[in-house]
Amino acid sequence: MIEWLRIVSVGVIVAGLGMYVTRLVSSVSDLALPLEPLALAQGLPTSELLPGRPGDLLGHNLLLVTFDTTRPDRLGLYGNQDIDTATLDRLGAGGIVFSNAVATTSTTLPAHASMLTGLYPHRHQARVNSRQPLPQSIDTLAEILKAKGYRTAAFVSSFVLDARFGLDQGFDHYDAEMEGKGISAGYAERSAAHTTNAAIAWMKQNRKSPYFLWVHYYDAHSPYQAPIQFEEAALNRYDAEIASTDYQLGRLLRALEAEGGGRRAETLVVVMADHGEALGEHGEQLHGLLVQEATIRVPLVFYATQGLPRGVHVPTRVSQVDLLPTIVSLLGASPPSNLDGVDLTTEFDPARVVLTESVYSHAHWGWAPISAIYQGRWKYIDSPHPELYDLEADPLESVNLVAQRPREAAALAARLHERRGAEADRLPDASVELKPEEIARLRALGYVAGEPAAAKLSASGPGATLPRVASGPPRNHAVKDPPDPKVMLPLFREMGDILAGTDNYQLSTPSQRVVLSALGVPVLKNRDALIEALEEFRLEHPDFEPTYTHLAAAYEAASRPDDAARASEKLAELISTTRAQAGAPER
Repeated sequence: MIEWLRIVSVGVIVAGLGMYVTRLVSSVSDLALPLEPLALAQGLPTSELLPGRPGDLLGHNLLLVTFDTTRPDRLGLYGNQDIDTATLDRLGAGGIVFSNAVATTSTTLPAHASMLTGLYPHRHQARVNSRQPLPQSIDTLAEILKAKGYRTAAFVSSFVLDARFGLDQGFDHYDAEMEGKGISAGYAERSAAHTTNAAIAWMKQNRKSPYFLWVHYYDAHSPYQAPIQFEEAALNRYDAEIASTDYQLGRLLRALEAEGGGRRAETLVVVMADHGEALGEHGEQLHGLLVQEATIRVPLVFYATQGLPRGVHVPTRVSQVDLLPTIVSLLGASPPSNLDGVDLTTEFDPARVVLTESVYSHAHWGWAPISAIYQGRWKYIDSPHPELYDLEADPLESVNLVAQRPREAAALAARLHERRGAEADRLPDASVELKPEEIARLRALGYVAGEPAAAKLSASGPGATLPRVASGPPRNHAVKDPPDPKVMLPLFREMGDILAGTDNYQLSTPSQRVVLSALGVPVLKNRDALIEALEEFRLEHPDFEPTYTHLAAAYEAASRPDDAARASEKLAELISTTRAQAGAPER
């Protein structure tokens, strides 16, 4: 009897810890909810366009709030009943909700650059975090509104949006001071609470209208570590981060109303995410490598208590590039010419195409670039292994129809190449000079930082691109394809689990570490343990480029410059070999 009770007790303990582990480990796949239909349970009336006209909000202030790394299907207003996002839910119920908004890419800097310029990344050229800044020659939303007499301020929450990367153009005040969250990472980020405090302080000192205030919240980006009260109330740490950020948005809106003398009606509030988070879908855990809906679909809400209808659902597909022309139009200004975005208050073109891309792995490791085109129900993804999806019938992108629908695939591939241009995958050389401590900040955020040494050794020369396989334009089949990020994902995820090992140690209690280790989850006490694990992984996969990127960073942090140099040299050698095998860019 005693032995039986002991077995039951152990089982209960293990089960309880297992439930915690499900919440703790970020690689669990059951975080994902269906992306379609996004259940707008309020039964909002539907409109094909944003129901407003140019100049309807003339003289309004503008509050633009961007949530980093936030999937729409994790929010209450899009159907998630297991999360408390009361602020966004209220904005959606009293504003205009877009259920089919897509990002231009799945990394922070280029996506925000698209929102602020109305241009796709291959046109504004700030395409990779920390590599190229937004050119000074491109007009931004802040510059346009400043020319109309707006005072402009921005408060960002991650070093990846530091002023040196060009998004400060047109802002009278650009606050990128990192404090609070991220102290152990060299102040690489700050919490939504600290960012909200700074933005509220600015509002108290700048009460005169009109103004444009941009507030960026980074909390939902990994690693997920929300205040304890939100973690206890959420199903998982990712949702907890979103709920915590939503609470801070509520503080910001209450302060906005108070500082405006109760006249929030004179402010247009726009909330959008830069990109989503894969959470295991299609084999990707975080974001940046693929262009699947999990990382490209984003929430978008417009709200104004006067001048715009209340409670409207817009199912039309829209893009981040539409933000600038639409906002500028509503506020009575004129957008620049030759934008990629459209004014969403104007007549909708049913034949319109929308683009997105991922060049992160292409820039840093020589893997194949990926781009995609949406038209109607179809989404075509151009990569060494092309994909075609009918999003109406298959919103989770589970059935690749390239073989069954070759005509549709070929037509969309041709349209994609025509729309983007022959040089779209040619990346300019890195032009941002970063100090060692700044590179460390970006690496602490999980980003590759700085120009890869391999670029100088590339057989195709500086700024070279790699050939693509597509169902449209012809290609040279004798040329070896560069690695497809989709194919590399299993190794990338395994390496990512190793890199998360130090977080698993720091964010866990001793008993939780025991359970994680028993489940095979890396739990690494310090940098030396991380280096040892990466070295073992390198022995198993000697040609996997990202390993050397992270080994070099770990060696540098451990004051082992010779080992760091050797890792960088090996990375350069591998990428140079890939480019040489791929051959010169196709024309």
